Amino acid sequence: MGAQNTHTDEQGAMAAAPIPHGKTLADLELERVEQKLASGNVLDPIALDDPLGQNVERIILRVGLTVVVVIITGILLAQVACKNIQLASMVDLNNGVSQEEVSRLLANGTMWSGETLRFHGVEFESYDAANGVLTVRENATSSRVFEQTFATAMTRATALAMNAFQDDNVNKVVYVIETHATSDGAFTSDANEPVSDVCTITWFRDAHSTSQFSCTVEGTALPVLIENDTENQ
Repeated sequence: MGAQNTHTDEQGAMAAAPIPHGKTLADLELERVEQKLASGNVLDPIALDDPLGQNVERIILRVGLTVVVVIITGILLAQVACKNIQLASMVDLNNGVSQEEVSRLLANGTMWSGETLRFHGVEFESYDAANGVLTVRENATSSRVFEQTFATAMTRATALAMNAFQDDNVNKVVYVIETHATSDGAFTSDANEPVSDVCTITWFRDAHSTSQFSCTVEGTALPVLIENDTENQ
């Protein structure tokens, strides 16, 4: 406070004193600053009213904290918005099974066990409304390990079937896996081999109960799973 008053008093005295010939107030102010610099009394020549720069440090700290808070808040809001958009795009077949609804589900995914389940490479094949049979097909030609492909397909087939069975007219859901196969129909990662059906997962609704279901798995690639399971045991 004292330094500030001294600075003001000096400026007042300069304004009241006669200005030497050939000089201006700006010249006198410059001389005053040079004298202070020469005396070593000023630590910060840019801020004569705040020679220690304490106010500048507080302002920089305040601005920095504000920027950090704004960035963190923006990231959180963006995550919430993305999650809401993602949930809004999820499809449920509680309005009934049709080619359009099933295709939308396969394209956008669905919620399963509290998580988002995607159906990459899975396409609608047919829906026989008269017999209540829905069939989809997964193209797994990029797969290198059939065990992983089968495990993922089993989860997808189950989620799709439980969704489809909300429609009382659906009695069977067929999930076909096609990939590269050898001449005897066994799975192979060799891209030069032709593509054929190697496994079919089928879910059935019990004819006498709307809440009981069963599942069968068949295909030429199954011996690979059985053989590997036996070796692990």
